[in-house]
Amino acid sequence: MPPQRPRKKRAPARRPRPWVPVAVVGTAAILAVVLIVVFSNVGGGSSSNSGPAATPGPTHAAAQSGSTVGSDSAPVTMVEYFRFDCPHCADFAAEVEPQLERDYIDTGKLRIEFHPLALEGDILNASAAALCAGEQGRFWEYCDLAFANINRAFSKKNLRQYAGDLGLDTNAFNTCLDSGKYKDQVVNTTNEVVKAGVQSTPTFFIGKTSDMNKLSVPYPGQNRLSGVQATNPVAPFKTAIDQILATVQ
Repeated sequence: MPPQRPRKKRAPARRPRPWVPVAVVGTAAILAVVLIVVFSNVGGGSSSNSGPAATPGPTHAAAQSGSTVGSDSAPVTMVEYFRFDCPHCADFAAEVEPQLERDYIDTGKLRIEFHPLALEGDILNASAAALCAGEQGRFWEYCDLAFANINRAFSKKNLRQYAGDLGLDTNAFNTCLDSGKYKDQVVNTTNEVVKAGVQSTPTFFIGKTSDMNKLSVPYPGQNRLSGVQATNPVAPFKTAIDQILATVQ
């Protein structure tokens, strides 16, 4: 079973805040399918330290390669763009991902590509740290642990602690993190998707794997979802996945 996190009481829908880097202007408006959308400030700081790290949960059974989970032969691919300081991204990881893993990933129907977004600061370090963990096949677990501690500062000290909590090769992880190996990749991805009209996190693109492998955002033949619903949050994802599965089966 995937890690279980404490469930937080959901607040009423909040007025979205703009999420556009100052260097990028004139981006297209988002066609939001899901009703509640969280807008995160790119390059923002991190929240205060609220205590020790949570105990890591069990590892996922699904195959992992870098920041991709699930079989490469799965007929449907979902691409998620997220930020580590985004509460609704944490909600997706806690409430939706486990059901998608059980119903679609473990059955070979779905693969997910995860792309953390950031431009600077501790959130950029957290994004790079997750990709460093992905070198050891633990990207998903690292994200789970970071989201479980979303109210804790994403300092390098804490990011290193998460790697130790997961039993990673900490020497290799620390070398990767300190070198800034993945920072440019995260920044470039962030700028690309914002220029393509992604202005909120989390944002998801769901389509045939054969289509999704050809191009990047906005992807051909895709369903686009933004945010996470307060009620029955998994429903829009299942609807989108099932619609695509019906065209390939």
